[in-house]
Amino acid sequence: MSTETLHVPEEHLIEVVHIIRAGLKAKRKVTPEVRRQLTKWCNEEEEYLARD
Repeated sequence: MSTETLHVPEEHLIEVVHIIRAGLKAKRKVTPEVRRQLTKWCNEEEEYLARD
C-alpha cells in the first residue's frame, strides 16, 4: 500500500475532514478499502481535534 502525506494547517483540518466526508457521501462508487481508509483518517483527525 502506498502512503501519501497531505500537509494541512491545523486551523483548516476540520474543513478538510468535512470536504472528504462530503465527497464520500456524494460519490456512490468508491472502492471499499478507500472509503474505509478515508473514514478512518477523518475519525482519527476529529478525535485529535476533540482532545486538543
